[in-house]
Amino acid sequence: MRRKEKGMTVLEVIIAITILLIGTSFVVQSNSLSYNYLKKQEIHQQMVFFAAGRMEAALEGKTSFDSTIMAYPFNTFTTTFVDHTIAPDDRNLDIPVLDGKTMALIPFKVIISAPGQADVEMYNYQVNLHDD
Repeated sequence: MRRKEKGMTVLEVIIAITILLIGTSFVVQSNSLSYNYLKKQEIHQQMVFFAAGRMEAALEGKTSFDSTIMAYPFNTFTTTFVDHTIAPDDRNLDIPVLDGKTMALIPFKVIISAPGQADVEMYNYQVNLHDD
């Protein structure tokens, strides 16, 4: 006599649900990781923007500011200024210009750090004109 199939057995249902849950967990995990990396990228872009603003302010002479008045995430950023003086070995940075003046390039660096993020370093040169 022939058996008629009446549906799936309990074991087949459990295996199907297990496979479905494993697939769903992989989708949720990859979605979570992509949002995590997207958030880190967004904060990194904000750090670059902040570094450019801090460098511009420092080149204008303002190196101190109150971080408590800024909104998140800018209030968590830490700014470090590195202003190099020209050593005697760096005379190649003195560039002659017109009228007997010399243009000295002074390397300037701003480092922005935030919790859980890689530091952002931005370099620039400060130009000083002086007589020979």
